[in-house]
Amino acid sequence: VSVLMESDAEGLFVGGALAGQLDLLATKEDGSEAVIDIKWGGGRYRRESIEESRYLQLAIYAELRRQTSKSFPVVGYFVIATQELLMLDSDYFPGVESIEPKNGENIAEFWRRFEKSWQQRREQLDQGLIEVNVSGTTVNDSLLLDDECLAHPEVFESFSEFGALVGWEADA
Repeated sequence: VSVLMESDAEGLFVGGALAGQLDLLATKEDGSEAVIDIKWGGGRYRRESIEESRYLQLAIYAELRRQTSKSFPVVGYFVIATQELLMLDSDYFPGVESIEPKNGENIAEFWRRFEKSWQQRREQLDQGLIEVNVSGTTVNDSLLLDDECLAHPEVFESFSEFGALVGWEADA
């Protein structure tokens, strides 16, 4: 009954204020909602992020809507290049692929793991500790998060534009 594009969402989390802009918010007659994040490409990466429970952006949007509507919306990605709608464990849109995380957790459980991760990273930052998780570094076990936190990627530099912070730039 309603589709909103580029709607603002605000709320709170364990660390303070949180805000985002929802690409698409769809509402059915029964009040149930779907939040769709629109991406130009990267269908395989987006699919894997759902399967491997690495969909933080979607979880943030879901939590912001939960604070407003009192229940989690269903969430997913629409990939423009391949015209795929990849939904997280949902039949909200008939005939659309539903992807369930391999660990079987729901979005509320993911959100709890995110907040625990944030709290542990905040404690580390308060001690002056910062993990640099890029190629060419060695894992410091004291900076690893508990098993109850979000998964720790072996390296995470795919989206980093901060070569100066780690002391070197990638070879061109």
